[in-house]
Parts: sequence; structure tokens; C-alpha cells
Amino acid sequence: MLDVELRERLARLGYGRATTGTSRVIETSSPDQASRAVPRVPGQHRAVAGEPACFVAESRYAVDHDHGEVVLSDLLTHTGAAFRPLVPDPRVLELDFSRAAFVDCETTGLAGGTGTYAFLIGVGYFVGGSFHVDQFFMRDPGEERGVLLALRETLGERNAVVTFNGKSFDWPLLETRHIYHRIRLAPDDPIHLDMLHPSRRLFKRRLGSCALSSLEVGVLSLPARNGDVPGWQIPGLYFDYLRRGDAGPLTPVFEHNRLDILTLAALTLKVARHATDPVAAPPEHALDLMCLGRAFGDVGDFEIALRCLERARAIMSEPDEEIRACVAALYKRMRNYATAADVWHALVAEGALSIEPYVELAKHAEHRLRDYARAAVLAEQALAVCSSRATTARDGRVRAELIHRLARLRRRQGIA
Repeated sequence: MLDVELRERLARLGYGRATTGTSRVIETSSPDQASRAVPRVPGQHRAVAGEPACFVAESRYAVDHDHGEVVLSDLLTHTGAAFRPLVPDPRVLELDFSRAAFVDCETTGLAGGTGTYAFLIGVGYFVGGSFHVDQFFMRDPGEERGVLLALRETLGERNAVVTFNGKSFDWPLLETRHIYHRIRLAPDDPIHLDMLHPSRRLFKRRLGSCALSSLEVGVLSLPARNGDVPGWQIPGLYFDYLRRGDAGPLTPVFEHNRLDILTLAALTLKVARHATDPVAAPPEHALDLMCLGRAFGDVGDFEIALRCLERARAIMSEPDEEIRACVAALYKRMRNYATAADVWHALVAEGALSIEPYVELAKHAEHRLRDYARAAVLAEQALAVCSSRATTARDGRVRAELIHRLARLRRRQGIA
């Protein structure tokens, strides 16, 4: 799984240049495919439809296997409906995790064109309550068709895929490779849950980075991986393997991919739990609860949203101005303007650092109370706050709107 922020680093190394749509040329002069070794990991060679056998690493996990404080098989008690407040795609609501494949690719670059190969394709899936991880390995580009056919046998039994940034990268790449070989990708049009997007929505405010490695530590409470191969090095390791035939350096790549699949499944479960019942199984951090409350508010579940926000206030150890502003915005959406105004007034009385309470109260005074003098005072206060902090592009737009509002209010009061 190659994070988006690695694109430029890989491009500088020459392993893939998204700007040109080309990839580094793969040289396979030595050794030949038949004699090429595979990493020392459990697995077997599989052959499909007369193609040369490809190597598939296999890992099996018992029903009670835990990863990051969660038991993976517990995901089978949830459905895609848990993601309703976080994912706009209505098809995701129908997702059955017992029929889903957790997919992650290690590739030769990030261009995504016909010159980019997925040389290691990890697939996680449930069999009964146990969790299986199969890793389809391309020892040589000439083996790609056999790899894809073997992959198709496993994916063909599934009707959904779960990825991390897979909508932008992994799945389109697999589609491209199947088209190149004139193989029908199965499933052809799967339900697709890309966990990057709900993860950003819930955890970016607190963690900043939503790379899978950050979520692994910050959400799943796993220790940072010791000796993990950085994603940006993976293409180079594969090119070295093609030139020299030494599979030893690829063993950490298999481990990296296997752990990414386990983490993806565990993250999916963790988010599903929070979104299914945020009261009984709430996020542990106030900012995550705040973001979950916003998500429920966006889909009109105002009661659950308020519960999330009030719980976030209760456990917030720092000033809770941002959470209270979210509460006020929610009351405004509920058309409970009086309660929203009470919250904004309290924030202004405490010297809120944000512009929003002043702006919202100015709007409230002008349009609902018709108190133009009060609205003008609040607009002036908002301008003062705007001038006292570092300027952003949004602040510039807000400032221009406030100047326009203040001029209109003065005209209404008959002040030149």
C-alpha cells in the first residue's frame, strides 16, 4: 500500500512519474523466470488455465485472532450500513463483510499506466470465522497473466472490496492490468469501501496524517512497526530482485503487505463499531467524537450527533471552543436558533478566538432579531478578531464579507 505522499519521492528516484504517464522500464535479463527464487514465507504455487504456476504466500488466522485490540472475526457482526454517516455511496450500505475481499497492492511505481505492475497483490478474506491472507507474487512480468487468473479465482467468490486509497490507485491499476491481458476482472463492479475517506473524516483532525501507519498507532494502539520497509523503497527492492534473483530482501515487503491487510481489516472494524453505536462504543478521543458527531449531523441524525458532541465535551481535557461551535452549528441546522445563539453568546463572552461565533451572531441579530445596531457591533468585533490573527485565504473572504455586511448595516441605520 503506497501512500499518496510518496508519489514525489518515488518520482525523484525514477520508479514512476505520474506527470508523464510512464513508468520505469523493467529489466529482466537475469536470472530466468523458472529459476527465480521466492521469499521464504509459507505458501504454494498455483496454476490456472494452463498458465505457468505463480507463487501465493498464505497466512491463516484463527477465529479469536486479535490485531490492535480488536478480534478480526467481530467484523462479521457488522455490515456496510455502519458506514452510513461516513460514506456517501449507498451501495456500501449493502456490504456483507463475509463476502468482502481486503485488497492491497505493492507496485513498481505510481504512474498507474500500462507500464506499472502490481507485483504483489495481498487479499484478505473470511472463511467461516477465520481470516485468510493470500499474497499473489509476480516473479517476472511474463508471469502476470497467471497471477491475475489466480487472483480472479479468489476474488470471483466475493462481491465487495475494502481498500485503503484503493479507489484512486489499487483498483484502477488492477482494472488496467486485466484489460491489458483481456481478462474480465472479478468482481467486475464490486461494492467498494475505501477506508481512507472515513478514516480522514474521523481521525484527521486529531492525527493530522491519515497514512495507514499513523492510523495503526493512533487508532488501533499498535506499536510502530520495528524494521518495517518504507513504502517508497518497495519498487526499488523489486527491481533489484528482477536483476539479481535474490528474494531475501523481499521478505520484509511480504510482511509489510500482510500487516497492511490485517490493519485494514482491524481499522474497518474499529470504525464500524464507533459508527454503529457511538454511545455504547464511542471513540476514546474527544476530537474523534466531535468529528463523528459532525458526520451524523451531516446525514440528519441530530440526536446521535448531539450525544457525540456532548460526550466529547465531557471528556475534552483542553478548551472546548471548537466542540461548542459544532454544537451551535448543529442547533442552527435543526432550526433551533435561540439555543444556537445562546452557545455563540457564551463563546463571545469568553473571548472566542474563532470568527464564527461573532459572524453567526451578527447574522442572527440582523436577519432574525432585526437589531441592526447589535449586528453592526458584532460585525466590528468579528473584523477585530480577523485582524488579530494570521491571515488565511478564507479569512480574507470572511473579512470582505464582513466589510460588506457592516456597510449594509450602517445604511440600514442611516449611518453614512
